[in-house]
Amino acid sequence: MKKILLFAFLISVSFATQAQATTGLTKTAWLTNNTGKVMQAYPNPATDQVIIQHVSSPVTAVMSVINSNGRVLQQHTVVPNTLQTTLHIGLLDNGIYIVRFEAARGDIRTLQLVKK
Repeated sequence: MKKILLFAFLISVSFATQAQATTGLTKTAWLTNNTGKVMQAYPNPATDQVIIQHVSSPVTAVMSVINSNGRVLQQHTVVPNTLQTTLHIGLLDNGIYIVRFEAARGDIRTLQLVKK
């Protein structure tokens, strides 16, 4: 049983290494962008603009900036097949916001953004 588990682990590590080599992405970026488990913002906190790394969507997706009261303050169309979007937040008040990414297939992801 231990040999089978070790073999499965080695195969998965080998597959991840091959995927990194073919896509030219680092391990962190590969795990973040191709599996879609995480959405990241940098810099966070931000003052004027923030770059959101997200999963790729084959069709147009929508990214929204929402305040603590649930009001949508900004909506942006995400270009299909991209892995990041830049948001201009310079006109927003200082505070904490939710960035919501919604793909056409119903995939919804959120993250917390601090504007200073």
